[in-house]
Amino acid sequence: MAVQQTIDQTDQILTLTDNNLSPENSFRDNPLSSQINSPVQFNRSTYLGLDHDPRILHAMTHLQSNALLREVCEPGSLFGRLFDRPCLLLPTVSLVHIYALPGLACTGDLVVLDHHVNDGIRSASQILNGRGLQVEMIRHHDLEQLEQLIKHHRQSKGRIWYCVDGICPLYGNPAPVDALYQLMDRYPDLYVYADDSYGLSWCGAQGKGSIRGKYPHHRQLILTASLSKGFGCAGGLLVLPDDTIGRDIQLQDDAAVSSISVLAPVVAAISKSVELHLSTELDSLRIALKERVDYCLKLMKTYQLPDLSYPDTPIFHVVTGEINAATELQTQLRDAGFIVDICGYPKVPHGCSGIRFELTNHHSFDDIDSLLHTINQYYPGALAYGKTDSRTIASTCKLPAPSQEHFLAQSECLLRTPLQLQIHTSIDDVINDWERQTSFKGYIGVKNLQLMEQIFAVHNTEHVDHNHWLFKYITIRDEHGDIVLMTLLTVADIKTDMFLQPELSALADRRRYQYPDQFISRAILLGTPMNEGMHLYVNQKHTYHQQALDQFLALAKNLQHKYQADLLILKAFSTDSQLAENIAENGFMTVALPDDHYLDNTLEFGSDAFLRNLKKDYRRHWKNKVLPFINHYTVHDIQTIDEQTLDHFYHMYLNHQQGAAEIATFSLPRELLSESVNQGYWHCQELKYDGISVACMFFFIDKEELFFMVLGTDSNYKKHGVYRACLYYAGLFAQQQGLKRINYGLTASLEKRRIGATARSLVALLRIADNYNIEALQYLSLGR
Repeated sequence: MAVQQTIDQTDQILTLTDNNLSPENSFRDNPLSSQINSPVQFNRSTYLGLDHDPRILHAMTHLQSNALLREVCEPGSLFGRLFDRPCLLLPTVSLVHIYALPGLACTGDLVVLDHHVNDGIRSASQILNGRGLQVEMIRHHDLEQLEQLIKHHRQSKGRIWYCVDGICPLYGNPAPVDALYQLMDRYPDLYVYADDSYGLSWCGAQGKGSIRGKYPHHRQLILTASLSKGFGCAGGLLVLPDDTIGRDIQLQDDAAVSSISVLAPVVAAISKSVELHLSTELDSLRIALKERVDYCLKLMKTYQLPDLSYPDTPIFHVVTGEINAATELQTQLRDAGFIVDICGYPKVPHGCSGIRFELTNHHSFDDIDSLLHTINQYYPGALAYGKTDSRTIASTCKLPAPSQEHFLAQSECLLRTPLQLQIHTSIDDVINDWERQTSFKGYIGVKNLQLMEQIFAVHNTEHVDHNHWLFKYITIRDEHGDIVLMTLLTVADIKTDMFLQPELSALADRRRYQYPDQFISRAILLGTPMNEGMHLYVNQKHTYHQQALDQFLALAKNLQHKYQADLLILKAFSTDSQLAENIAENGFMTVALPDDHYLDNTLEFGSDAFLRNLKKDYRRHWKNKVLPFINHYTVHDIQTIDEQTLDHFYHMYLNHQQGAAEIATFSLPRELLSESVNQGYWHCQELKYDGISVACMFFFIDKEELFFMVLGTDSNYKKHGVYRACLYYAGLFAQQQGLKRINYGLTASLEKRRIGATARSLVALLRIADNYNIEALQYLSLGR
């Protein structure tokens, strides 16, 4: 899912910006440009401007020194003078990661990725998959979590490799080097594999970066860096603590590494850049960059632009909240002559998308002034386009609130609407209005919601868990009191792997068995965690239906922030739903759900006429897999459930739930099964095979429809068609009750279609505030 999320979000960004890319546009790199009106690039990381330094360019084109030619043969010696450690030089830092990390980590070692570590290290870590190494991910700079892993892994006597960026590419914040050095002193088996690409040259003594520019080289530090950013050249650098560990790398293909040499002109440029770093000539360039950073920070403060980046770095992230607002602002800036990048999910949480730009010495103060002035000019319109405001952004991204509402308080459409929003905490408060909505039935019918509240409802956030939920009934009315929108949201804890692949869910279950709090996410859901069906009513004929939807989505996002929910899940919509498309355009990601299933022809269920309408292979299935077993089964109505019966039924329910891996959910509480029947909410039937109890079925009848609620089976009778018998007898029960439809629910699509049900494709709309758990689970699966 994490990989697919990245693909989907990238596709969304490209789709949103596709019409904004003009092939005739050229880019202006200020010092060399001959095109006065061409765009100014603010998306390059050549901070000091060394990429166009005349001394480096001259060195590339005048390669004559024999001494330099010798250095071409041993390019690592160039950096030995700067770092005073053994060095290896390759054409790119990606090659450094691909060859070094798999060479360093051995069988039995643990590789730990920082949540925000760069993609090059992530890709290299996946090479370890085939070798069976364990790869885990920790929260960004969470050294307490790292130490817990160290203590746990030390028992295996393997080393721990913590992979982190010296300067985070997203926000520009530095790694906690002091604390990391202390951890390495305390734990000799901990090695830090650091990429300082974004800190080299502009940061630290002699431009050695955020780590080596401030600290000596630790004996357990492996340092890497790209030379294409601050250093002004091409190439990737590996700095080792000593020759011993260099020999221990034992790269898989030494011949391949030696054949990928850095070209001689590039080595010449690198040599000149190293010479500049060893001299005092770099100081003036660094001062010039700092002046530009300080000037930009001053303008950011003046304009009250929300910035997620770390102060005193040349990396800036102006938050727009929604991804469509970011693309709108990027478009406006491009049209005005400025090239910036978009940063959205999964790199940053939903709600914290924005534009990212970097400063270099190529930018004049007028360039910076013009950029910030233009951002400030178009920022309010971008927020309106994204249907958000600066106070919401500040709250969501944990930034200081603006001292005055400098931008739009909310979108103009909401200001003009007379809509009134109400929130209630019990179905009894809205019972009459709820019953009038014909789409609210079954799983979210009044009677069933009364049962849900009785079993699950709590009223304090601190009591919320997987079996205790907050209920929020949302009603939006017009000036006449007529309902435009109505729905139910619940706040609950769910399994992080709810929509992930079954193999990942199995892995998460094993980890939760060891650590009960792991891979559990706080979520806000449309409906409840156990409900299926449509949970959102919108009167789409009403003049203000779109404004009502916008108001509801804004509320849902605010509740996600208020309750610190990792996930906001709006389910379940038909794949062709216009409502789902509208929601997706408001910063939600679409995720496919298992098909829903229903059967309408209940009065003829099981008859010859019913079977004739089935597909040929489905008729064959009835003949060979259903009807031969039916005579062995008897069905019994259960009026009350005592403790002994409850023990048996609950055991069968748990057995069936463990086999249903398409959606990962927590087990329902025992009392739900007993109270639902004993208080007359649900119907219960028991199936016996030759007199032995082998299944229990719990139904809810509402508005002439049958809804499957809970099912339990004895897995020993799987070969006797116990699940098919349940589907069959549910059909007979609906027929006997004169009901119009059976709602079989999600999962087991083939079995339900064979019995005669119609499948309906569904999607959920997700908004993810914290994707750490999802990514951590994805990486935990590497090497399994």
